[in-house]
Amino acid sequence: MADDREQRGFEVVKLRIAYLQHITTLSGAAILIILALIQRAPTADIAVKLAVDASTFVYAVLISVFSIGTLLGLDHLADVDHSQKSPGRRATFFASGAFGTGVAIALFTMAGLPLWTPLVIMVVLPVPFIVVFVAWSLLIGKLKRRDPDPDDGDE
Repeated sequence: MADDREQRGFEVVKLRIAYLQHITTLSGAAILIILALIQRAPTADIAVKLAVDASTFVYAVLISVFSIGTLLGLDHLADVDHSQKSPGRRATFFASGAFGTGVAIALFTMAGLPLWTPLVIMVVLPVPFIVVFVAWSLLIGKLKRRDPDPDDGDE
């Protein structure tokens, strides 16, 4: 059973690395496109908005590259408790969030909205999701504490 758990953990780490590689590639392509758009921007205001947008994609690349390096540095997957949380879970969450934020800012910029609009939405919109995520995590943790451990050795 431990071998199955270790194999599953290894597969999850491989999938997370592949996902982070895709985020890195897509973010890199988005940065190049945005830099080309900055060169052709008709006004300085649009160029500034695009530069802010490019920074979110740079952030996604940095998170992804650092996380891939961290995941590749896991020497002993057997030491990680795969029954609760897999390695790199938060890294994929934050890299995805940075990439999604960059896409949202690009859409708002191309729609001609002022820069404060996507920034306010980036701050206000995630709040209900964070509240639900925290509440859900607390509820799951409380339920798991109530359930007896199936692998406690009582047979």
